[in-house]
Amino acid sequence: MELSRWEPCLIVYRAAGPLRVTATRRDGKWAFAWGRGRDCWGPALDSEVAHRIRQVAR
Repeated sequence: MELSRWEPCLIVYRAAGPLRVTATRRDGKWAFAWGRGRDCWGPALDSEVAHRIRQVAR
């Protein structure tokens, strides 16, 4: 998934450095993407995704 500079995003500042969480369309549905890797994205309406982002942002 290529992140465009035109997609909406949120920057979370943390001790380990900023974390960029981007809202993007994936397979026709909204998703959040953060970090790098295959496990760093998930459906925007999935409550588990919010918990995963919170764990990374700590």
